[in-house]
Amino acid sequence: MNLRRLATFLCGIPRSNPVLAASGSYGYGLEFATLVDLNLLGGMVVKGLSREPMPGNPPPRLSETEAGTINSVGLQNIGVRVLADHPGPAIKPIALRMVYQAARAVGIPVVGLGGISTGVDAAEFLIAGASAVEVGTGSSWDPRSPLRVARKLDRFQRGQGILNVRDLVGTLKFEEHAL
Repeated sequence: MNLRRLATFLCGIPRSNPVLAASGSYGYGLEFATLVDLNLLGGMVVKGLSREPMPGNPPPRLSETEAGTINSVGLQNIGVRVLADHPGPAIKPIALRMVYQAARAVGIPVVGLGGISTGVDAAEFLIAGASAVEVGTGSSWDPRSPLRVARKLDRFQRGQGILNVRDLVGTLKFEEHAL
């Protein structure tokens, strides 16, 4: 994985790559520290924290469908004192359109998520206007998913002759009446 080719910025902060481990499926990151070199991730979007621990929703929390996994974990968290959705392929087309529209409507970086499991998926979100992407559901099955997506994104860039991942961001062009 060529980190120079994947290097980018998110909100002015340098990142080694634009692939983030998503909230929820990656917990607080510490759970995967023995399995994944967390320093190679573009970042982690950690679960939300409440003041006190919260148990979240009762089981069942996950339901696998042909279109992906649906979860309803709730706001389960360990509480800030301890520490001092419909994810997956089913929502990818909608998520891509939302990223495209949001990236053009706001003057801040947009993070894309929803159905990202390959380097091409990540590239599509970047082309639509995302400055970075989150890998969520895939991390539930394999905590190395964000790194695999980053490696495959690097291969995609190399194959396309793209020197830096930032050169992909927001390059989607088509006539607005097509929306």
